[in-house]
Amino acid sequence: MLGYVDREALTATLETGAVHFHSRSRGRLWRKGETSGNELRLASLALDCDGDALLLEVDPVGPTCHRGTRSCFDAPDGGAKPAEGFAWLETLWATIADRAATRPAGSYTARLLDGGVDATGRKVVEEATELLMAAKDDASAGTRDGSGPVAGPPFERRSPAKRPICSTTPSCCWPSVTSRRPRS
Repeated sequence: MLGYVDREALTATLETGAVHFHSRSRGRLWRKGETSGNELRLASLALDCDGDALLLEVDPVGPTCHRGTRSCFDAPDGGAKPAEGFAWLETLWATIADRAATRPAGSYTARLLDGGVDATGRKVVEEATELLMAAKDDASAGTRDGSGPVAGPPFERRSPAKRPICSTTPSCCWPSVTSRRPRS
């Protein structure tokens, strides 16, 4: 989401760990979630190179948007707008979130989640290794799906993310000004 932070809001955020904004409509300090309970917990904060913008990385407690959506940038119907070709990730995430919340008996995902970071991390590494091996094998065979020559890379190449333009060195933009807070 995008919000306005004045000195009072920044001070309150740093003191409490709960993100505060200056509400222009209310004309006062406002803690995100003060009525809904859907607050934002500060994870890290960075300042841009000329000191006029802040980037707050947060851990949301509930939906971020007042419409009840995950993000203020989700589609009006509440659906997310993932990058083209990656809509299946929203379905996957919804399934994982459901398993985490309901912990159905016999669920492999729930069992992995119960195993903590080690179990889920091993599974991610296992799947990533299988994906890389399959991509390598397909490239070696000269085909992606067995139907003919490979026309391009196995994955769509996207241009690198645009970084802020700065008059000094690129590393001056978005330096961390607070250490990462422990997540509760």
